Amino acid sequence: MKEEALVSLSDKRVLIVEDQYLIAADLSRALTKLGCVIVGPVASNEAAREHLASIDFAFLDINLDEQVVFPLADELERRAIPFVFATGHNAAVLPDRFKSKLCLEKPLTMQAVHEAVRQMNRAR
Repeated sequence: MKEEALVSLSDKRVLIVEDQYLIAADLSRALTKLGCVIVGPVASNEAAREHLASIDFAFLDINLDEQVVFPLADELERRAIPFVFATGHNAAVLPDRFKSKLCLEKPLTMQAVHEAVRQMNRAR
């Protein structure tokens, strides 16, 4: 990984919304290696909303226990905060309004996480 890529991501605050502990821990480690500051992880839409004023972008698991993340994604859109979906399914589960959003399939690779963060960083 190039040093310049790491510098551009340094200190970016990334919210992780994920209800699976191991996946959240792996994603946290990957993002920390890129120089990001981790916010969370949190496992619900409600907990995530408490952090929206202090983040640069977000990783969103689509299914959170008994709820979906789409209301939170709507709020991120309203606030112009870039985000990416992560799912064990494929992008076909996204509502039409989110079809243009990046959707990563689990298990996440370091390369996919890095590219997603770079894309969100450019959108900021």
